[in-house]
Amino acid sequence: MKYFKDKQNQIYAYDDDVSDDFLNAKIDELSLMPLSEKELNELTSQKEPPLTLEALQITFKARVDEIMNKEARARGYDDIVSAVSYAGYENAFQKEALAFGKWRSNVWSWGYSLLNQIQNNEININELNIDEVFKDMPRLEFE
Repeated sequence: MKYFKDKQNQIYAYDDDVSDDFLNAKIDELSLMPLSEKELNELTSQKEPPLTLEALQITFKARVDEIMNKEARARGYDDIVSAVSYAGYENAFQKEALAFGKWRSNVWSWGYSLLNQIQNNEININELNIDEVFKDMPRLEFE
């Protein structure tokens, strides 16, 4: 393989048997610079930047929404909001809607408590495994 980088350190790889004409055209077109094996290793071994609280909050909220909406859809609702909308008045779905509402409230209480612990440095954000965290998420329970 032949490796190159552009001005933004985006890496390009081409098979050894690629034609010189094609390769030269790409080098000119993209302003590519050849990479040594050492440079390639340095660029590809860079660690991801540390997770920020803001990025974690965005990821966390999206995942919670995804989980709750998936559960609501599995029971025939459009989303979690639709499921809890039946809780406020007497109807055939009220009992289930109340369970969804209680679950949603418990999940967000748990989630915001967790985020506060991270913000207060009670939990180290860099040692956090989001998949492990979600194993402790409150479960939906129907009575």
